[in-house]
Formats: sequence, structure tokens, C-alpha cells
Amino acid sequence: MISKTVLAALVAGSFAFGLPAAQAQFTGAGANVTPVEKILSQGKDDQYVAVEGYIVQKVGNKDYIFKDKTGEIRVEIKDRVFANQPVSPTTKVLLEGEVDKDWTGPMEIDVKKLTVVK
Repeated sequence: MISKTVLAALVAGSFAFGLPAAQAQFTGAGANVTPVEKILSQGKDDQYVAVEGYIVQKVGNKDYIFKDKTGEIRVEIKDRVFANQPVSPTTKVLLEGEVDKDWTGPMEIDVKKLTVVK
């Protein structure tokens, strides 16, 4: 068993060397929704975002156009993320994922979770 002194030294050492503390990240209903306009103007690569609006068009195998009241952005949604939920251009959805900002193409969101908003 680890003594209290050794445990305290390990914890103090992790702060001394700048190791990040674990942080919980809530996802789902009530997640902070970011307007598309803000993502397009200030989004950073690999930034976690949640957007709420409509998937209005399929433009590729896994690529869609997502629209909220502030603008449109391309999103990549794998079939497994849909989880057999029927989604049409009139279905309001909450998408959660990471911004993919690549110099070779337009900014998009790699969607990790899709929730139909009721």
C-alpha cells in the first residue's frame, strides 16, 4: 500500500511538472451550444463544439451541410453516429464533435454524437 507521504509527493510532483489535471466534460442535453458563425470565425483545430440546428444536405459519402440561424458548415458524420435515428432537413439535431481545420480544405466538424432535439 502506498503511504500518505509517497502519495502526497506524487500529487505535488504532478502539479510541479505542469501535468494537466483531469477534467470532466459534460456532453448531451444542456451542452454549451456554439453558433456556426463563431466556429467559422474563431474555431481552432480539435476544439470540442456542440451545435444545434439542421442537417440540410448530403454532399459526400459521410459529409453533410449543417445549418443553424447564424450560418452553414460542413460536418462529417459516420453511419454509426446516426445510430439508426431518422434525420431529415426538418429534424432539429444537436451535434457534438471536434473542429477539423485543415489548410487543404474548408473547416468542418467531425461529429462524435448526434442527438435528435424534441
